[in-house]
Amino acid sequence: MRLIPVHRRCAYHCRMTYDDWEIPRFSNEAIAVLGDIVRHGGSMRIGPLCRRSGLTVEACAAAINELQVRRWVRVHWRRRPRAVVPPGLPERFMEVDRVTSTRFGRWRYAVTWPTLS
Repeated sequence: MRLIPVHRRCAYHCRMTYDDWEIPRFSNEAIAVLGDIVRHGGSMRIGPLCRRSGLTVEACAAAINELQVRRWVRVHWRRRPRAVVPPGLPERFMEVDRVTSTRFGRWRYAVTWPTLS
């Protein structure tokens, strides 16, 4: 039996890259919503948060989703759905009770935007 020589290769198959990688930036709406939450003690009900932000329903939902995906805020859902939607509250937020900032979100907000606090 004869052995076939094998070429020696690198131990890993992924080469180093020098691509500039950066974290995607927050939208201005998300920064404003998080600022409102942090300035009000870290928790706000959804109705006052939407009114205070001055954003459209879709923009407010997109900002909250953007913060929730990064785990800077947590959305608390109602245990029992509302029978009637309060005036001024969009139908989309009927089952949402409040939005709170997480410990990580409070820490990162103070470190990332120290002049906005």
